[in-house]
Amino acid sequence: MLTDKNVRGFDPPKTGNVIHYDGAGGVPGFGLRVTANGVRSFVLSYRAKGTARRYTIGRYPVWSVAAARKRAAALRRAVDTGEDPVQAKRDDSVRGMRFGELAELYLQRHAATFKDRGKVARRRIEANLKPWYSKPAASITRADVRALVESKAAGAPVMANRLRDVVSQIFRFGIERELVTDNPAMGVRPVVQEIARERVLTPEEIRQFWTALDGVAMQPAYKAALRFVLVTGQRVGEVCGIEWAELSDGDTWWTIPAHKSKNGKAHRVPLSKLALEALNSQPRTDSGPIFCGARGGRVIRPDKVSTALHDNLDALGLSHFTVHDLRRTAATLMASIGVDTLVVAAILSHTPQGVTQTVYERYSRDPEKKAALEKWGRHLQSIFTDQPAKKVVSIG
Repeated sequence: MLTDKNVRGFDPPKTGNVIHYDGAGGVPGFGLRVTANGVRSFVLSYRAKGTARRYTIGRYPVWSVAAARKRAAALRRAVDTGEDPVQAKRDDSVRGMRFGELAELYLQRHAATFKDRGKVARRRIEANLKPWYSKPAASITRADVRALVESKAAGAPVMANRLRDVVSQIFRFGIERELVTDNPAMGVRPVVQEIARERVLTPEEIRQFWTALDGVAMQPAYKAALRFVLVTGQRVGEVCGIEWAELSDGDTWWTIPAHKSKNGKAHRVPLSKLALEALNSQPRTDSGPIFCGARGGRVIRPDKVSTALHDNLDALGLSHFTVHDLRRTAATLMASIGVDTLVVAAILSHTPQGVTQTVYERYSRDPEKKAALEKWGRHLQSIFTDQPAKKVVSIG
């Protein structure tokens, strides 16, 4: 049996830990765990519903052998009556976790790995779910989620769906890590049925957008960024982060670093005359961001650009479209004027799946991308002037 004398005398293992059990006459499963760094803790090993469990009682000498054995005996009796002390301890911990703690864990360990999407999730959570922060996570009910969604739906039905989704993701994260046991968002239906948007601006709408943009009440950097998205077909999040130092070859190429790109791969973008006009409309520096806001010279944010576009649609004289629709418009119209779909995919930094993937990864298609974006630039110029683009004939 374990005694204070032999508990002090057990040598630590070289690695890991070893458990010395109470032995004959003691409490079944009661033992002392000794780690490689000499920490001694009393434990009780048992099985609950066929699963091996180990309950940590406490450290020696805070717990004496006699006190730990008495606690082990009580736990053993609970096990014999069908209880599971480990699960009960976990349930107590779950009941004590606040929603704010769970949300922060989700943001740090899960959402943050998705770069811009993680930042969006944090803004949505902090803007809408703060009233829940002090509540135990386990106390949030389906009625709470439904009330949140319905209150948001009055003015922003799509955002109401997004809040429902983020609440569900937080609790799903908690369930996977055994921090909570239920997801109160399950069973709460979306308030609107969303249909995948396939908005592509017509040539007339492109001309209206381009010419009317100068006259709307919008920061110059936002206007330039919107034009740059249409001209290059790049993602607004990557466009907002462009820096002067990322330009090369006489400002004719922009290299998006791997840590800034959505797919984690460096991406080279050829810059047409229209693209350079958008960049050169901004104050030039040796380094630092190109598109900076009017206040403090900070880099502009993608969500702010989207909001600025949305708020000025009436002034532009156009029906609803988003910044992403500008990227889709560029891709669609490039294909319509004869640019190969694989080249369009390369420009958009999409990685084709299947047979073409290996070829794509080995060949960056820089010459084809350059020719395609120059052709797209000429086509845009013809749209702006309502004149057909000049046909360029290759000699030789």
